[in-house]
Amino acid sequence: MKLPSLAAIKDMVLDVLFPPLCFACEKNLLPEEKAQNVCRVCLGSIALFDTLFCAVCGARLPGNAKICHPAAQYMLASAASYRNDAVQKLIWRLKYGKLRAAAVPLAGLLAQYLTALDYHFLGFTIVPVPLHADRLEERGFNQAELLAQSVAAHLQLPLVTDALTRVKATPAQAKMRDRAERSANLEGAFAVDPHGTAVAGKNILLVDDVFTTGATISEAVKTLRIAGAKTIIALTVARAI
Repeated sequence: MKLPSLAAIKDMVLDVLFPPLCFACEKNLLPEEKAQNVCRVCLGSIALFDTLFCAVCGARLPGNAKICHPAAQYMLASAASYRNDAVQKLIWRLKYGKLRAAAVPLAGLLAQYLTALDYHFLGFTIVPVPLHADRLEERGFNQAELLAQSVAAHLQLPLVTDALTRVKATPAQAKMRDRAERSANLEGAFAVDPHGTAVAGKNILLVDDVFTTGATISEAVKTLRIAGAKTIIALTVARAI
């Protein structure tokens, strides 16, 4: 009979002393749920989309083609609705609770969505929406970059974390409800390497955690377009529209 390793014994003791809890509902996790940090009930409550969306009006895009606003600067790819309570709590724990492990279930949602999405990302470069250096130091990590790393591994595409930088420190967008105010807050917030070698002529999959008014992504897309990016798809875990 094979005896459990010291690491396994340590995990069992810790589970007894500090039972692992679901990051969404905070109920005890079953052993088979620990890897995702979320219980099956909360995961089961999250309905995933299977199309791209118009960045202007939020409409689904049948066939993943621009049919309602062809002049839109990018298409939106969102895995789930931000109205879902479990999704909101997971994003909050990652973004404001500074809980890196919350990226695991969120990355899982993105992987499921991308698998179901009938779109070929061949030739795309993955770029995370950056944080300003001050906020990065305060938070300790960029949540968009954590998600982008998982997406790059899932799609087997190149990840470039320094293609886009945030050069302007701005008040938190979450404190602003008005789209115009958010847009003004972000004007000139991003920059691309003057040579633009990671962006010019490239198709970009721009990764962030949540799409609310679209002000952040729109400003990032504008900067990427000026630098010569071609097709741009913004990928987020959730959309509020």
